Amino acid sequence: MKTRVPFSFVHCADLHLDSPFEGLSSKNDKLADLLREATFQAFDNVITIAIENKAAFVLIGGDIYDGADNSLRAQIRYADTLARAAKHGIFCYAVHGNHDPVKAWRANIALPEQVHVFSDDRVERIPVVHQGQEIAHIYGISHNDYQIKHNLAAKFMRQDGDDYAIGLLHCNVGACAGYDDYAPCTVSDLRSSGMDYWALGHIHGRDVLSAHVPLIVYPGNTQGRSSKETGEKGCYLVRVNEDKQTEMTFHATDMVRWFQASITINEEETIDSLREKLFAKQQELRAAAQKRGSISRLTITGRGKLHGLLRQLSTERDLVADLNDGEEQRSDFAWIDAITVKTKPEFDLEKRRQLPDLVGDFLRSADAVRQGADGKPAGEVIRDILLNRPESNKIKPIIMDLSEQELVELLDEAEITGLDLLLAGEELR
Repeated sequence: MKTRVPFSFVHCADLHLDSPFEGLSSKNDKLADLLREATFQAFDNVITIAIENKAAFVLIGGDIYDGADNSLRAQIRYADTLARAAKHGIFCYAVHGNHDPVKAWRANIALPEQVHVFSDDRVERIPVVHQGQEIAHIYGISHNDYQIKHNLAAKFMRQDGDDYAIGLLHCNVGACAGYDDYAPCTVSDLRSSGMDYWALGHIHGRDVLSAHVPLIVYPGNTQGRSSKETGEKGCYLVRVNEDKQTEMTFHATDMVRWFQASITINEEETIDSLREKLFAKQQELRAAAQKRGSISRLTITGRGKLHGLLRQLSTERDLVADLNDGEEQRSDFAWIDAITVKTKPEFDLEKRRQLPDLVGDFLRSADAVRQGADGKPAGEVIRDILLNRPESNKIKPIIMDLSEQELVELLDEAEITGLDLLLAGEELR
């Protein structure tokens, strides 16, 4: 069956309005004010994209704000932005997620009549009328609590007569690593529902799980909020033609972009040549941000005579201050939030590991842990060692929250720190 009216819509999710940026090391009042506005401006950009492209409606896939923060400001700004869409004849359809479940505190601020928020007690089926024609049906259900552990996708089933069916849901498909497994489901669950398009939320990284009917899409969040959320963030503009063929175009909405980058020193590196490399990398990141502000974390790797100087905390702090001088005055600021030093001494670490002395014993012990034991990977071995320490009860939640990769990175850092201390002892003798 052909649709009589082609249409387009915008799919966004995970707005996290007014939620703080996480893990910022560098403190700057002007930067803090700008970041506070970034999530709001990103959602404004979503609506601007809908207006400029004459979209029929906007889909919002949950986590609009953080209910635990009770931000009245977030709810006021959200309502105001939806009113702007309504003035242009654009309808908005939203579900609540795990951060903003229906039970969360709300100020009961009235939303425009062109906004529909899906119930939390059943899957609703809402018809969409555009240019006098019924063009689609949207199915959706909201979270009613902060930790939904059952499969909400299993409740969706397309009804007969739908010309184009869209499922709107905040969920974790396939137990995606790094995200709470709330409203868990599988791609098979989504396919069996009979939808044409699945508009998902919850995963902050952009991901198209299926590029064919049904399209299964995570747009990612509209504004990155930490160094783990790098690259462009935004929403999808989705166009459906007369034959129900669906095309998607990603549009960036972020006001501030996060990056992680690395610099490698060589054996003859000087502090002057390193500064040149750092400034060049900063300009590269400024260009990559495409005229918006950026926040970056840099890692210095490699081997050379600068290793000892760079391992001093004051050096990292001073290099960051050097790079950030005057950046807060620019609209396209390229702010360096932190520099992490992962350099190594000038000598060959593997050869030093073979020597029959205290330093060699230390390095071999670290390497033995890195290889794992009793069928356990290195990360589990490291976690067991830390948990068996008498002081571990004070930091157990932190230890348990670390990923396997992060635990191995801690071992690598500890190995170099221990090596520096042992070598300093050798020099004193």
